[in-house]
Amino acid sequence: MNTMEHFLELRLRFREVETHRSFEVSLEELSEVLVCSTRNVKRLLKNMEKEGLIYWKPGGGRGKRSKLYFRCSLKKALLSHIQDLLQREKHSEAMDWIKREELPAEVRDACFRILLKEFSLPRIAWTDYVRMKEQASGRFRPVLISSASGKWMLVEGGRSQTAVSYRTGLSRTVERRSERE
Repeated sequence: MNTMEHFLELRLRFREVETHRSFEVSLEELSEVLVCSTRNVKRLLKNMEKEGLIYWKPGGGRGKRSKLYFRCSLKKALLSHIQDLLQREKHSEAMDWIKREELPAEVRDACFRILLKEFSLPRIAWTDYVRMKEQASGRFRPVLISSASGKWMLVEGGRSQTAVSYRTGLSRTVERRSERE
């Protein structure tokens, strides 16, 4: 688990706590939530603080409760994490996070919208279609294809074809074989 995933575990456990509100919590409670030792909890909290996710003030002395302050909402953090997972093509991990029962409905819906946008066909604006038709030499047959990685591409017609990746926006020209071959 990385720092963001540990933060999300904390936010899910303390989801009733509003963002930018401090609350008291013991290291033992945090170690139960994060499933690690209190020593490791301190390290994780310091990492979360460095990344700007929380503010943490350790309790002074034994048995004193620490103060914890969330700087980032559950929705914002989870949407960012889901987008990161999808960019790294870790779709099953993204689905595992979305399927979590303790997620509020509004957060789950926002995550599903990102997921659907990732897997849906790209929309081609009419102005783009007209521009491609004017630039194409010879016959024009635009085609949407899917690569092995699941990325959709728009292929323009003519003697040479330009494949435009809708994820990266990069294009490359590929020489087309003649139909007689």
